[in-house]
Amino acid sequence: MIAVNPVVSLLESQRSQYAFVAAESEARGDAKAAAALARLGPPPYDWKDELAMQKLVDGYGGLFHERPNFLWTTARALFGGYAAPWEIGGFIRANNVSLEAMNDELLALDLEEAAPAVGAPALFALGRYDRQVDSAIAARYVEGLAAPQKSLVWFERSAHNIPFEEPQALEAAIAAFLRDQGVLASGPRG
Repeated sequence: MIAVNPVVSLLESQRSQYAFVAAESEARGDAKAAAALARLGPPPYDWKDELAMQKLVDGYGGLFHERPNFLWTTARALFGGYAAPWEIGGFIRANNVSLEAMNDELLALDLEEAAPAVGAPALFALGRYDRQVDSAIAARYVEGLAAPQKSLVWFERSAHNIPFEEPQALEAAIAAFLRDQGVLASGPRG
């Protein structure tokens, strides 16, 4: 099992987002963010409010710690065969449809209660600055998780978007985990 910044409890993550934005907006004297937070109110949030909160969290480095160059990331995705330009709108719509459809289930999710043990080796990749799902919540879950083998790797220059912020480090961590499991015989890409 490989989990990159997993949602352990969406409701707990939303509460953490709220507290993070409240503290940052106060510390920075950011009246605009404080007003947006007041309009949202405390969680739980529906999917639209969750996206609004995500923008506030992102404004303080909790979604991207070191925002990559959008043009470079897009070009890499296009030339790497991951996406075509005309598909990007569909990805965004699909994400929104999924968030709306799963919102109630995700708000009820609590992995500490529902999955205190897994029967497979587990790798957890957590961004040190992740405030979207709050990596501290995931780290606490990993600490109490019963698994045949578990590994937690912190990405010190990332928030929620490790694949965009530290892609090579993530690839290396996954490759090392797979080598340890006997699944991969050599290093990344060969």
